[in-house]
Amino acid sequence: MAKRKESRYLPGRRSDNWLKIKARMQQEAMIGGITEPSGGRKYFGALMLGVNEKGRLLYVGHTGTGFSEATLKELFTKLKPLFTDKCPFTLKPSQRYLKFSDISPIPCGSLVRRVQPS
Repeated sequence: MAKRKESRYLPGRRSDNWLKIKARMQQEAMIGGITEPSGGRKYFGALMLGVNEKGRLLYVGHTGTGFSEATLKELFTKLKPLFTDKCPFTLKPSQRYLKFSDISPIPCGSLVRRVQPS
């Protein structure tokens, strides 16, 4: 919560003097690979994401939800020319990703995480 220094608490009433502020962390991410599709999905399963940490690309996770089939096809078409034999991540991702394609890293946007108050 944030409030004006001179404001007072008024039980049962709302005021513009008090604001609820949500803290969040944000970091730029890079696409460094894709996983194989499974089930009935086509093109790829998930984007493998990394963050640049002192010149090293560190694997931080993957995302595969929210893509329509048209978006999967469009992304795959754009990513395919970037496939490489060299893993861009400093540490190779977990063994559960045995079937994935490495990509020359490209920026993809920001990762945002809401911070829980302590």
